Amino acid sequence: MKIAYYTHETISSGLFRTQVKDVVEALAAQGNGDKYTIYVYNYFWTLVQNFALVRSLKKELSNLGIEIRIYPFLVPVKYSLVSHSYFKFLKIFFQLMIFFTFDRKADIHHARGYLLTYALVKNKLSSVIFDMRSLWILENISAGNLKPETKLAEAWFELERVCVSLSAFNVGVSAAMGDYVSKISADANFKLIPISVVANYFQFDADMREKIRTDNGWQESLIMVYSGSLGLSRINLEPLQSLFKVLKREIPDLKGIVISEDSKKLFVELFEQAHFQENDYLITSAKQASLAGVLSAADFGVHALPRQLDFKTRLGTKVVEYFMNGLPVIVNKNVGDAGKLIREKNLGYVLDYMSSSDFHDIKNTGIDWRFRVGQASADFARNTFASEVIVKMYYSLYMAINVSSTD
Repeated sequence: MKIAYYTHETISSGLFRTQVKDVVEALAAQGNGDKYTIYVYNYFWTLVQNFALVRSLKKELSNLGIEIRIYPFLVPVKYSLVSHSYFKFLKIFFQLMIFFTFDRKADIHHARGYLLTYALVKNKLSSVIFDMRSLWILENISAGNLKPETKLAEAWFELERVCVSLSAFNVGVSAAMGDYVSKISADANFKLIPISVVANYFQFDADMREKIRTDNGWQESLIMVYSGSLGLSRINLEPLQSLFKVLKREIPDLKGIVISEDSKKLFVELFEQAHFQENDYLITSAKQASLAGVLSAADFGVHALPRQLDFKTRLGTKVVEYFMNGLPVIVNKNVGDAGKLIREKNLGYVLDYMSSSDFHDIKNTGIDWRFRVGQASADFARNTFASEVIVKMYYSLYMAINVSSTD
C-alpha cells in the first residue's frame, strides 16, 4: 500500500515534528512493507532559513524508508480570511499545486488541513482522508480573523462542506468534532483519532525535578506549569490571566513555570498582573531546557481558553503532554473536551466548578498531589494518546479505505 501524506505545517515547528513526522515514522516502523511519502508545502523563505534542517530531515527519513518531498510553493493563507478575491485565487492555486505534485499511484491520500483536502477531492481523488485536527473556520471566527455571516465566511463553510462530503473519511480529535461533521453531512464518514504524543518525550524526570526546584528555592512549593503558545492571535492571554489570578489568590504560596516560544515580556506581565513576585515564577522555552524535565518540576499543568464556537472540541496538545508526564491538570470550562476527560477520569479540576474545599484539599495535599494522581494520569495518556496507539488507528483506517476502494 502506498500512502501519501500532505501538509503545509511549517517544517521547523513542533506540530510538524510531533503530529506529522513522529506519526509517519511510527507508521513506517510497523514493518508492513507499505511505502510512505510526506509532501510538505512551505514558504520559500522558510525553507531557505531551515536549509540545514531540510537536509538532515531528508537523510533521517530516508534511512527509515520514508520519502519526503518538499516544495517551496506556499503562498500566505491568512489573506483568504479577509479578501474574497484572494480566497478564490487560493482555491485555484492549491488545486494546481496538488495537480502538479500529488502521487498518482498512491492508494491513500492523507491531507492535514482544509485547503489541501479541498484540492485533492477537487482533483477527483476518492481515497482522501480529511484530517481536520481542529475546526479551523470556527477557530478563526472566534479569534476575530474571519467575519461571520459574510459571503466570505459562507464561501469557507462551503469549502468545508465539500471536504467533508467528498472525503473517504474525516478524522477529528474529539467526539464533538464527529457531531459537527454529521451536521454538515449525515452520510459523511468520521473517525475519532486523538492527538498523538511520543511517550518517551514526556517521561517524568526525578533528577530534573529536584534540580529545578532546588535552583529556584522551591523544594516544598506547589508549582503550576503552562506549556505552549498563547494561541491564534494570542487569544489565550486574557483567560490565562484570569486563571493565574484565581489560582494565586486561592493558593498564595503558588509558584509558576511557563515553557513557551512566545514573548517573554507578555508572560512577565501576565505573572505580575496575577500578583506573582519576581522570585515566584520561571519563564523558559523548549529550546533552552528539556520539556519533560521542566514539566517534571511542576505539580500540576494549566490551560485556559476564551469561549469559542468550537469550545466543546477543545483538548490541547499541552494537556495531553501534561497527562503523559503524570501531572494533574486544571483548565477552565472553555477547554471543553479536556474538562470532560479531567472530570470523568478524576485527573484534576475545571476551575469554574471548583469549590473552596477543592482549593483547601490542594493546599493540604501540596506536592503529594502530583504523585497521588501521577500514575493514573500517565497510564491514561499512554493508553489513549501514545503514538503506538494512534498509528494503529490510522493504519486500520488506511486498510479500510484501501479495501473498500478495491472492491
